[in-house]
Amino acid sequence: MKKFYLKTAISVRTLQKFCMTMFLGSLLFSLNTELRGQTCDNPSTLTLSSGAGSSCGTNPLTVENNEFGGGAVSVTISTNGYGVLDQNIIDTSPFSFTYTPAIEDAGSTVIITVTANNPDQECDVLTFDYFLDVNNIPEAPVVSNNGPLCEGETLNLFTATETEGIYLWSGPDGFTSTLQNPSIENVTTVVSGTYLVTVTVNGCTSEPASTEVTVNAVSEAPEATNNGPL
Repeated sequence: MKKFYLKTAISVRTLQKFCMTMFLGSLLFSLNTELRGQTCDNPSTLTLSSGAGSSCGTNPLTVENNEFGGGAVSVTISTNGYGVLDQNIIDTSPFSFTYTPAIEDAGSTVIITVTANNPDQECDVLTFDYFLDVNNIPEAPVVSNNGPLCEGETLNLFTATETEGIYLWSGPDGFTSTLQNPSIENVTTVVSGTYLVTVTVNGCTSEPASTEVTVNAVSEAPEATNNGPL
């Protein structure tokens, strides 16, 4: 019968030694194990105010009201994105961090990793991830209208785009609309002027686009007379 000896160390909360002999088929194992105690008296704590968020284009995002404590004396912040973190090591709590996306981040999810250290080697390091969706800013719509018009006609405003989103028009005489291609019936000269529209997609709003509308007044019909009867 073959006999094997195995010695190993296992981390537990108490310190004790034991010997054990066991059989596996025709093999005899003698296990001499020393259990070494390792305890963490002051574990780290780490809390993020949020676990996810979103940003538009290269607009920066700040995450505030985060905290670390316990045995932790600082946090380290890193990212897999192409953008810039305002700071990488923070030793005060509560704390905040700001990420400014790069153009290359657009359309992706950037992971920002926050790690709370602990000088006590017996304690585990705490790590949390913050997920940032970096959305594209839509291009400004291409807009036009069916003018110039005469009073009493219908004004049609057009956006030459197939972008699905939330449209917001504004214009003279308090005009507003959330239709992509709105109309105004029976127009008068007061609706002449500049009309602006933006489109919002995934919470990101385009620059405004504009179109100029002209409504001409209708001249009064002349009073007709004649020199009759003759």
